[in-house]
Amino acid sequence: MAEGAAGPMIWKRISPRVWKPTGEGEVLEGVYRGLASRGAVDGQWSVALIERDGDADKIEVYSVGGVRLVALLQTSIVAIGERVRITFTGHETTLNGYEAKTFEIEVLR
Repeated sequence: MAEGAAGPMIWKRISPRVWKPTGEGEVLEGVYRGLASRGAVDGQWSVALIERDGDADKIEVYSVGGVRLVALLQTSIVAIGERVRITFTGHETTLNGYEAKTFEIEVLR
C-alpha cells in the first residue's frame, strides 16, 4: 500500500470497456480522461475515455465512439479530470446520408 495526499492508496486493476448505447436516454457518468485514437482496416478514428469506479479492486475505463461526441469534446471546455455525464440522444442523418449517433454532455462544476 502506498500513501497519497488523500491517504492510503491501493493498486487497482484497469478493466477496459466499450459503451454502446442502444436506447435514447442511456447515460454514462464518470471522469473524462481525454481522447484516444483507434484504428482498423477501414481507417482511424477517435474515442473518448471515461473512467468509472468498478469494484473495490478495479477501475472501469469506457471508450465511447461517435463523431459528434468527439467533436463536442474537442470544441468544448471540458478539461481532462472533470466529471461528465454523457447522454445518448439518438441518431441523426448526416449530409452524406450516414447515420450518426448524437449525445449531450454535462459537466459537474
